[in-house]
Amino acid sequence: MLSPLVLKFGGSCLRVMEDYRQVAGYIAARVRDGRVAVVVVSARHGMSGELERMLAALGADVPDQAAAAVLASADQISAGLMTAALALQGVRASLVTFDRLGWSAAGPAEASRLETVDPAALRDELRDATVVVLAGGQAVDRDGRLCMLGRNSSDLSCVAAACAVGAAECEIFSDYPGVFTADPRLVPAARPIPEVPYDFALAMAEHGARVVHSGAIKLAGRHRIAITLRGRPSEAASATRIAGVRAVQSRALAAVVADQDGPVWAFPDSGQRDAAARNLAASTQGIICHSDATGAYLAATAATTLRTTDRECSRFGKRTSLRLITIIRSGHAPLRMLVPQQDLSAFAQKRHEEIVGPVTAISDQTTIAGTAPSQELCIRAQRGNCLASMPLRGRKWNSGYSDLLWYDVIMNLISHPAARLRATCWQFSLLTSATR
Repeated sequence: MLSPLVLKFGGSCLRVMEDYRQVAGYIAARVRDGRVAVVVVSARHGMSGELERMLAALGADVPDQAAAAVLASADQISAGLMTAALALQGVRASLVTFDRLGWSAAGPAEASRLETVDPAALRDELRDATVVVLAGGQAVDRDGRLCMLGRNSSDLSCVAAACAVGAAECEIFSDYPGVFTADPRLVPAARPIPEVPYDFALAMAEHGARVVHSGAIKLAGRHRIAITLRGRPSEAASATRIAGVRAVQSRALAAVVADQDGPVWAFPDSGQRDAAARNLAASTQGIICHSDATGAYLAATAATTLRTTDRECSRFGKRTSLRLITIIRSGHAPLRMLVPQQDLSAFAQKRHEEIVGPVTAISDQTTIAGTAPSQELCIRAQRGNCLASMPLRGRKWNSGYSDLLWYDVIMNLISHPAARLRATCWQFSLLTSATR
């Protein structure tokens, strides 16, 4: 017997009522061969944002339980509409609400942690129904009250449903037909990545990429469930598969993650920033701390509960117009930087060209020996009388990471005002100086 299909449709697939009919028709076609399916749906596009604005208009101190009930209603309405649309397609569909689902979570009502998944409810429903529909991102606490699993957590519900029904794979549909080397809306030259290991996808998600909820990737990795990311049903042929290293093609990957929606707060010092981060750790996800020469910052990503974060950060921090860009490369620590929001697209395109374009051809075959780990590497770019020397962003040399060294070389040269030269004209000479 074929295992159940597990499909999740994001809000971008459900913009108008006609979309519900089209998605229902797609699901009906997928189950015509006698298979059954679990379908997870998010709120209709824009509805959650409208409810968040309504809550903000009421005031900053709306109780978390009341806020969770309001926000969850958007997903519940969407699940009801999908069940109705499936019935009109002649599909035996059953709606399972959060209180019948058998999933429990703990923590704040708006950002609870999923703790247990009882498979009984979904398996029982699939005995009588062809398709079982549930609203994403919802569970109950120990007292049986509704709780949400955080922002954009319908992906997590999708993977949890796959665990419950014993599926080896789940499929997530959105306006992105897979994972790209950058956000195509910001970087038109972004390239699709057909296969991605869990750890690389997780690094992208944790730094603001709109790929999959980070909790969904972690859960999928623990249970070895593959995640296939597709576009809207009409574009579902193009896809990216997220799975274990052995299950995907082993090759070096690189991506630029530019979080255009995640707000960034500036703090007077790192102590106050770290205190805010500790307070938020218990009530939300997706917080990133960043420090550079200009100060101490806290960035919120797609998984962050913004209402809670705003309330905490506004005590000592100040919202900025900066946005976070992160370079993700296989085998290396993420490289983060902050740029003005208005420059985000141009900056992302430039960095993408550096790591995905011709510059990468220089890096992988370059080796430099004899440099002690305790020394700081500097780079000198020279053409005629033009000279620039600068530290390599504090990175220490490791002979096993020559590509990382040369990547930082290129990054520093391009960003340094006195060294805006064509890469083909650069002559490199390494200097070593004792670390102070």
